[in-house]
Amino acid sequence: MAARGPALLGDRSVGTRAPSGERLEALDGVGWVAVSPTTPPDESDSVVDRTFDLAIVGGGLGGLSVALHAARRGLSVAVLEQATVGAGASGRNAGFVIPHYPANLSPADVERMLGPRRGPALNALLAGGPTQVRELIRAHGIDCDAEFNGWLQPAHSEAAQARARRSYEDWRAFGAEVEWLDAAATADALGTDTYRAAWRAPSGGYVNPFALCAGLAQAVRAAGACIAQHTPVRGLRQGDGLHQLRVDAGTVGARKVLVTTNGYTGEQWGSLARATLAVRLFVALSEPLGSNVRRRILPARECFSDLRRHAYFSRLDGEGRLLSAGTVFPLGDREGGGKRYAARALARVFPELGPLRIERYWEGRCAFPTQWLPTLTVLGPGVWAFGGYSGRGVCLAQALAPRLAELAAGEIGVEDVPVASGPARDMPWHRLKAAAVPFVARFYQAVDRLGAS
Repeated sequence: MAARGPALLGDRSVGTRAPSGERLEALDGVGWVAVSPTTPPDESDSVVDRTFDLAIVGGGLGGLSVALHAARRGLSVAVLEQATVGAGASGRNAGFVIPHYPANLSPADVERMLGPRRGPALNALLAGGPTQVRELIRAHGIDCDAEFNGWLQPAHSEAAQARARRSYEDWRAFGAEVEWLDAAATADALGTDTYRAAWRAPSGGYVNPFALCAGLAQAVRAAGACIAQHTPVRGLRQGDGLHQLRVDAGTVGARKVLVTTNGYTGEQWGSLARATLAVRLFVALSEPLGSNVRRRILPARECFSDLRRHAYFSRLDGEGRLLSAGTVFPLGDREGGGKRYAARALARVFPELGPLRIERYWEGRCAFPTQWLPTLTVLGPGVWAFGGYSGRGVCLAQALAPRLAELAAGEIGVEDVPVASGPARDMPWHRLKAAAVPFVARFYQAVDRLGAS
């Protein structure tokens, strides 16, 4: 049946640039690419003038994971990526696999926000997320430098300790495997005595996120789905049971459409682009630590995220470099400012190391919705968008992908996906908030330096 009805995406050019003008293909400076043991496919599948059960716009962790689960369910699937697999936030993030919510939301908070049915279901998926990631990696033989040695949330102040204790007690009451560490145990785990206490999720860990994307792409292909790289979607017209996506070489037909572009969603998608804040973040890696120091710093190779207002998180990479990250400085020398901040943060948390040189630096964009939780946006009958992981995408994308595949297969309804759902709506004061984000982050850094967090 020919597509007809309203054009959900107009004919304005999407190109291969993010809303900021950042070229998505420019992955040369991303540290994970240089050391990735797995590479994505070089070629693209032919998708033009073909019809699929499901078309997925976006070839990151979310889109590829849904594609894999949908193909396993017998659906014909096409992934349309405007640049290359993993070119956006999925290949640029810190790679943490964390079974805890952003903004220190607790399971009880999520139940209040999502209700008695969706809330517990999402809690269960997140708690089991690292195990699901591990099983996915094992099942498909994905070499992505994965280490699942545990994740900690340490507290740097009395107020932070109270917040950490609340999260620990809430997850324990939910039934998750968690541990409480006093000051001495925290110092032993992290190799620094700059924190008062911590709670640990033993299932947590980290991966090379670009390598995970590359491995997922290979698994998607092996499952019979198509991946079309360098294929920006120029237009989307809703039809009666069949939708048409316009690409440079023609059109692609799809009975269902899922948009997974997250922080790289362009303004041509209207309210979908303005439903979240696309925050520019950086990741930095220090010079390699010496072998003696490596035995003391994060000796069990765990990772951690603290409770500062401008949260600090770190881990070791495969070559013994310490990771640091933050919000990109808005003015002047962005890279220089980011490197200086990363060096100061490392010196604050690990003062015994002295000044460390920052060797690698890169940037990406992360989508933050109003409630800090992923959202399923209904763009029309059989047309959805999903995203807004708020820095928890490596875990949440894998945990929620099976539910989204079931939705695409018609096995469940929108109300059965355990996240908030509804039509696309502009975030209130979106333009002002987007402009203010870097400056608010600088304010939070000042609050942390003054010891007020």
